[in-house]
Amino acid sequence: MYRYYSNPTVPNRVTVVGNYSNGVLSVSASRCSNKDQFMRKRGRTIAESRLEKGKTILSVEIEDFSIKNFIEIARNVSDKVQKEPSLIHKTLNHV
Repeated sequence: MYRYYSNPTVPNRVTVVGNYSNGVLSVSASRCSNKDQFMRKRGRTIAESRLEKGKTILSVEIEDFSIKNFIEIARNVSDKVQKEPSLIHKTLNHV
């Protein structure tokens, strides 16, 4: 399982988790609301639970996977979710 936490200087931090299996990276996320204080463990628990339930934001086929791939994808997902929180409950076609 891979994890990414958004920049601590921005409001409404996002936690992105991913799992790479059989050539596919599956990604889920959680986002703080305006009234929440960021808690890394809580965000990770929510995002991991969504991933385990198959509630993915994005699934990407990647032949030569690396941690750099995950970080780039997770950063893009995080930026999009910060701007549009409802994306957490949708599936993105691309990032």
